[in-house]
Amino acid sequence: MSSAYWPIIWPSPEPVKLTIFTGASQLLLPVRQPQSEDSRLKSLPEPASCTPSPLTIVRGGRLERSVSIDQITGRVNHRLYVDGGTFVPPEK
Repeated sequence: MSSAYWPIIWPSPEPVKLTIFTGASQLLLPVRQPQSEDSRLKSLPEPASCTPSPLTIVRGGRLERSVSIDQITGRVNHRLYVDGGTFVPPEK
């Protein structure tokens, strides 16, 4: 399981309403201007990896996510259920 979802599932401290006007909306990102030293930068190498080990899936896993909001109290409940399943190496 990854903790990379932490800021995404963190609830807002107050209700938020967001309106996006299609055709009028923009996503502005910072752009780094090319520099004369860029030609001396080394290219990134190909990622290193190995051959995956063979596995037999004995029982598949399951992932469930849910969010509920109590309309009276405003309490937000995030539920994450992770069942990784069962894997074994193949018999020799």
